[in-house]
Amino acid sequence: MIKKVIAAVLAVMLGAAVCGCTEEGKTSLSMVDDPGGHKPVVVTESTVATKEGGTTAKEDSSSAAESVTTTRTVTTEKVTTASAPEKKIEPVAVDMQPIYNSAAWFTKVNTVTSNEELKAAISRLDELIAKLGSKVGFAYQDLTNGITVTYNANKQFQTCSTIKVPYCKALLESGVGLDDMVPITKFYTAAAPEEGHLTANDVNKEFTVRKLIENSIRLSDNTAYTNLILKYGRYVFNSMQYKKGINYLLYDEYYFSMASANEMMKSYKDIYDYSLSDENGKWLIKLMTETNFNKQISAALGDKYSVAHKYGSDQETLSYSDCAICYAERPFVLCIFTEQHPETDEANQYFIDLANTFDKLNEIILS
Repeated sequence: MIKKVIAAVLAVMLGAAVCGCTEEGKTSLSMVDDPGGHKPVVVTESTVATKEGGTTAKEDSSSAAESVTTTRTVTTEKVTTASAPEKKIEPVAVDMQPIYNSAAWFTKVNTVTSNEELKAAISRLDELIAKLGSKVGFAYQDLTNGITVTYNANKQFQTCSTIKVPYCKALLESGVGLDDMVPITKFYTAAAPEEGHLTANDVNKEFTVRKLIENSIRLSDNTAYTNLILKYGRYVFNSMQYKKGINYLLYDEYYFSMASANEMMKSYKDIYDYSLSDENGKWLIKLMTETNFNKQISAALGDKYSVAHKYGSDQETLSYSDCAICYAERPFVLCIFTEQHPETDEANQYFIDLANTFDKLNEIILS
C-alpha cells in the first residue's frame, strides 16, 4: 500500500515537471523569465514554413515558446537588413548675432545649413574687409532667394571696363543689329593695344557690331568700345539705366563712369535676367565666360561652375574691379570694387579670397 501511495505522488510530481507549470499556473518558458536559460530557436526555412504555411504544430508549452522565439528572430532579421534612408542636410535656425557683429550688411537670413560654418565664413569676410577697409566695396546677391550681402556698397568707384557689358547689353536690348556696320573714327590711345585689339591702322575701316561687342567684352578692347559709343551715343545706355532704376550714367566726353558696387550689381543682375529670355542675352553671357583675363573671381570659382564676368583696371587711379554672374547651384551676382595696385599677385589673391568666401556663404544660406 505504501508503495502505491509513493508511486502516485511521484507520478503527480513528474507530470508537473513535464507541463512546466508553477504554483501560480504560469508558464516559465519565456526567454525573459526562464530560469533554465532556454536558447532562442534557430530560424530555418522549415521553421518559417511551419509558421507561415499553417502546418499543424504541437500545442504544448515548448511549441508555444518556439513560436514566440521564431517570430522575434524573424523581426530582428528584417530590421538589421533594411537599408537606412539617406541623411539630408536639414536647415537650422540662424544665430543672427554674428551677422550683427559683422562689418558687412546682410539682408534677412532665416535658415542656414550650419551656424558654425556661417560664423566662420563671416569671420573670414571681416578679415578681408579689415585688410582694405574703405578701399573696397562689394555687393553680392543670391539670384534664387534675393538675399544680399554688402559692404561700403554705396561708395563711388571707377567702373573702368566693368561698364562695357552693361553698355553692350543696352545696345542689344534697344534693337541694334549684330550685322550693322560701324566705322572706326577714333583710336583709343590711353593704353597700348593688346593682341587682337583694334589699332591705329584700323581707323577709317568698318566692323560689324558683333565684332566690336566681341572685342569689347572678350578682349576688353577700348577702341572697339569707344567706337560703339561714338556711333550709338550715350543716350541709348542712359535711358535704359533710367528704365531699369539703376543710378549711374555715361556723361558727355567720358567713355567710363563712376558707380557703386550696389548699382553695378543691379546691372549684372539685369544682364542675367536678359539672358534668360533673349538669344542675344545668351550670347552676351557666353562672351563673358570667354574673357582673356581670368585672375580674379573666375580664377577662384571657374573650375567649380561657369563664371560670366568682366574685370576693370586702371593704373593711374589704382582701380581694380571684377563683376561676375556665378552659375552655382543657386546662381549669384558678385561685384567687387577696390583701390589698389591692379593686376598684381597680391591684388588678384584678394579677389580670389573674397570670391571663395562668398561661394561658401552661398552654400550655407538657404532662405
